[in-house]
Amino acid sequence: MCDNHSHEDELVNEFELPDIAGASLLLINVLVEKYLEDEYCDPTMYRALHTARKLAVRFSALAEEYADEDETKAGAREIIERIDFMIIRAGEVINTIIEEHDLPVMKNTFEIDPTHPKAKRRAKKGRK
Repeated sequence: MCDNHSHEDELVNEFELPDIAGASLLLINVLVEKYLEDEYCDPTMYRALHTARKLAVRFSALAEEYADEDETKAGAREIIERIDFMIIRAGEVINTIIEEHDLPVMKNTFEIDPTHPKAKRRAKKGRK
């Protein structure tokens, strides 16, 4: 007979919370990197990267305070650097998409541009 709880307990005991947090942040990085390699990103992903960066900063601060291994501390700082790079790259990709498709969206804020001809036409038709 298999006891699922014992397997879960083993898994939780095998990995510490910082390990899980670091792995989660790396997973977000890898996922977004793959989209960026395909020249795709959207404002939701961009905002998720900013949230991931906030979490990474907190993770790094905890690593600096509590981690014994310098490798863990350096890894936490590296995650922030990777996210910073991806934030820049994600903004560039979104701006390129806006340009290529002539979207009625303002670069860098990703809000509707009310001065764009497409937005004006939508407004006349009563759409937001």
